[in-house]
Amino acid sequence: MTIQFDLVISILVLTTAVLMVIAGITTFVLNMRLSFYLKDRKTARWEQLTSIGSWGPGLSNPFRWLPFLYDERDCEDQKIQILKKKIRRSIFIVMFLLGWLFFIFLFLVMRKS
Repeated sequence: MTIQFDLVISILVLTTAVLMVIAGITTFVLNMRLSFYLKDRKTARWEQLTSIGSWGPGLSNPFRWLPFLYDERDCEDQKIQILKKKIRRSIFIVMFLLGWLFFIFLFLVMRKS
């Protein structure tokens, strides 16, 4: 009975890890698509989002990028709105899977003790 249960838990952990990797790659690709689109169409906004101090644009600045994904600015452009929605959904999926993985490990720790 324990071998079957351990096998099920192993499959759950492995499946969750694979889905997290897929969702993480999807988030990365969508972020890059949005960044390139902003660079081509709204250069001033792209420079503002990717600048850190006096180093200039082109860097990754999550302190500006994450709030940008959740605010209502730049929503007049339909493509930006769609990409932001997809990125938010992908981030949610990654966070959900991370929570699910934590729940599985917590269950295993409580089961062992």
